Amino acid sequence: MIKTRIDTFEAESFIDESFLRKIAKLKILSQKKVYGMSKGEHKSRKSGTSIEFLDYRKYHIGDDLRYVDWNVYGRLDKLFIKIFSAEEDQNIHLIMDMSNSMSLGSPSKATMAKKIAASLMYIGLSNQDRVSLSSFSSELGEFKPPAKGKKLYVPLLNVLLQMKPEGETGFNDSLNQFANICKQPGIAIIISDLLDPAGITEGLTTLRYGHFDVHLIHVLDNSEINPTAKGYFVMQDIETMGNKPMSIDHKVLNAYQENIRQVIRETNLFCGKNKITYNLYDTSTSFEDFLLSYLTRGALKLEI
Repeated sequence: MIKTRIDTFEAESFIDESFLRKIAKLKILSQKKVYGMSKGEHKSRKSGTSIEFLDYRKYHIGDDLRYVDWNVYGRLDKLFIKIFSAEEDQNIHLIMDMSNSMSLGSPSKATMAKKIAASLMYIGLSNQDRVSLSSFSSELGEFKPPAKGKKLYVPLLNVLLQMKPEGETGFNDSLNQFANICKQPGIAIIISDLLDPAGITEGLTTLRYGHFDVHLIHVLDNSEINPTAKGYFVMQDIETMGNKPMSIDHKVLNAYQENIRQVIRETNLFCGKNKITYNLYDTSTSFEDFLLSYLTRGALKLEI
């Protein structure tokens, strides 16, 4: 029988509870203006009624007299209205690469990516952000509009844990589909190994044009970054399942390592030029250490 629902205990124990309590104190803040749908935890440049003063403007007939600064009126004999920064929720979109290549490693890249996503999801929901969760392989999977409320954590985690790596990677097409479907821009966090022969720049650019604050977490197994195996092998493409005999020696390993370093450099350079946050995650590092380092070094602005 196919398991269609993850047990509640399994979902809640996927990440250590003490770590969840620790990160719940963090708040993810977009580096762009916040465009929310209702009052929440984050400051926007729209005028509103929160406690943080923003500016003054001249009084106009019909303005609420409660916001007149009478001290200024006493000094200048003119009416000015106090403007306060609005507090609004924001949208956090978690977009997971679930192509076959994410199954590599022990634990797999997919498992470690899910732990990162679950943690970011918990932070957002704990702070009344609207969170959406979607996956892609050759194309975008089901997309549900972002919703908020801490009670959604376990149901969303159930969805996350049911995601299984399968199929080839269609990075650009999938992100293009996401940009066309999602009508609520916000922070878009893509978690992927970026192993798509067609490249990734088109999809990322589409999100940028769609007014998303784009963050890219590049997940690689340590064996992909620092391979050591030498000898004669029959190599298998994990996505196409095609086989290719290959003799690997010191020269081949050096050429591969230089190639992967070049890919990382070019990706980092592209992201920097296009105001996309880029972070490389080597899965030999604990996801807790990576996540806290990623957040606190300014990848996402924080309030603590």
